[in-house]
Amino acid sequence: MSKILVYAQYKGASFAGLATLSPKALGSPGALYYIHSDGFQPVNLEPLDSSGRMSAGNDPMIIMTSGKLSSLAACKQMEVRVRMNVTRPDVAQLFFVPKGEALSEHNSSVRSVGAGGNDLTFDVVAKHGFEGYLRFDPVTSAQEISVENLEVRCLYP
Repeated sequence: MSKILVYAQYKGASFAGLATLSPKALGSPGALYYIHSDGFQPVNLEPLDSSGRMSAGNDPMIIMTSGKLSSLAACKQMEVRVRMNVTRPDVAQLFFVPKGEALSEHNSSVRSVGAGGNDLTFDVVAKHGFEGYLRFDPVTSAQEISVENLEVRCLYP
């Protein structure tokens, strides 16, 4: 996609919505962060096996603090894509921190998840870039989940 169209989408130009992005396939090269190779800090999550299945307690969190995320400081639009399975319908929430701001409910994005497989995409804009911290809450209630993939890409530097 041309840089002009990417910039128009970043700025929210109405005509830019008519163009479709050709997203990279989940797991393709070029992401800033991959959950399986870059690791994460689990909170209220217990691994069940090496396949990514986890037992989630109440308010589980996946905290991403990889040094690779420091490059988000120069990123004005990022995409976080998640492929996961859940036992029961719930909501997932991504927390991000724009430069100069604090972690808050205001700086988050929520998606509904259905029982079974879910492919989620979070497109987030920050005028001055992001801090190198992301938190993904896959569900809000206790249940078994499986995070097959989670990756972060900068769409507009």
